[in-house]
Amino acid sequence: MESVEVLFSNLEFYDVATHEWKNLDGYQKKFVSKALEKIEVRGSEIGEPLGNKRNIDLTGYRKVKLR
Repeated sequence: MESVEVLFSNLEFYDVATHEWKNLDGYQKKFVSKALEKIEVRGSEIGEPLGNKRNIDLTGYRKVKLR
């Protein structure tokens, strides 16, 4: 499977995320890919806004649960 940056070129990834992607097995990559596809297509429509909590500013980021 290709790198996460190639598969989802419209999204930005931290270095740690790309490293973690490499360590996932085939099933896990398939599972995470489905969620990333939704994010790529629907963007800010999915997930819960995180905001500024406990002095950590995560405004602009969203929480997405994988099931």
